[in-house]
Amino acid sequence: MSKKERERKIKYEEFGSLQHLTTEDRKLLECAFDERDHAYAPYSGFRVGACLILENGQKVVGSNQENASFPAGLCAERVALFTAMGSNPGIGVKSIAVAAKNLNDNLESPVFPCGFCAQVLVDLEERQKSPIRIILGVDRGPVIILASSKSILPFAFSSRDL
Repeated sequence: MSKKERERKIKYEEFGSLQHLTTEDRKLLECAFDERDHAYAPYSGFRVGACLILENGQKVVGSNQENASFPAGLCAERVALFTAMGSNPGIGVKSIAVAAKNLNDNLESPVFPCGFCAQVLVDLEERQKSPIRIILGVDRGPVIILASSKSILPFAFSSRDL
């Protein structure tokens, strides 16, 4: 058996600031910025807000919720996604915006969803048979837009692996 070396690359868009986005993307990211205020992050001080838009135009929000037993908390992305899936079955997610703020308010670049959240996004894309755009931003800095969660987790576990 011969050895093969392979490479996977991702494409993404980077904008210098929020002002360079389309109106819809800017409003979605601003919604995520606002949602950070609802985060419960007394342990880490790391606040994350998520705002997604469904195919029917409805917005659903979520914020991270920490717990003294850290694994028992939940990320903003999954709060928003599970709320959307539970209360709007069968309606696809078009885009999700995620905004983070650390304790010192000095983030210079967007924060990507964790592996758990990326896996949930990949699974939902597979279920709805369409990609979910991911919009990532911080207060003062660039905005990154990914066309699909598979860019974050290119080797995701999926139903075809079962």
